[in-house]
Amino acid sequence: MDAQRSDASSWYHALTVNVQKTFSKGFELLSSYTWSHSIDDGTDLQSTLEPQDSRFPFLERSNSVNDQRHRWVTSAVFQSAQAKSGDGAWKHFLGGFTLAPIIDVSSGRPFNIITGTDTRLDLGASQARPSVVSTGGTTSDFISGVHFGPADVCLANDGSTFTVPLVSPPAGCDGSLAATAFLARASFRWICG
Repeated sequence: MDAQRSDASSWYHALTVNVQKTFSKGFELLSSYTWSHSIDDGTDLQSTLEPQDSRFPFLERSNSVNDQRHRWVTSAVFQSAQAKSGDGAWKHFLGGFTLAPIIDVSSGRPFNIITGTDTRLDLGASQARPSVVSTGGTTSDFISGVHFGPADVCLANDGSTFTVPLVSPPAGCDGSLAATAFLARASFRWICG
């Protein structure tokens, strides 16, 4: 039996700075920077974000999957003047146009590495993380310098560790890799409307 409780906690800290300026001749600029840090010990109970071992939610405390430390968004609006009677065809063609570009630069977000196998024997594989090993194991082209091995941290109900003699890797154990231990790459978007 695997208990699922609704007692998770989250913490969010942020600082936002906005600059807005309206210039003459139909030009407006808005720029915003946000620094934030989001930490939790249980993002979701019904997805790949559920705790690896719901008996010990404090072991899940880490950066939230929606933690995004830096985000800078700048937008502008350019409006061409309306054409007046007597103006040429070109001015009538270009009159009344609006161009509104948006630039969004964001730091990467944390993500989980999961094994895809039921290492805890709890009839679910969506939360099982691997253990980090010093050599051998499995490596990834996307995460350099880290070797992953089978989950090998066996915890009793009181939180103490134990070993299973003559069984390697042991079944029913957690991985030593922390939740959301890696960051995705930063992103850049440019939208023009």
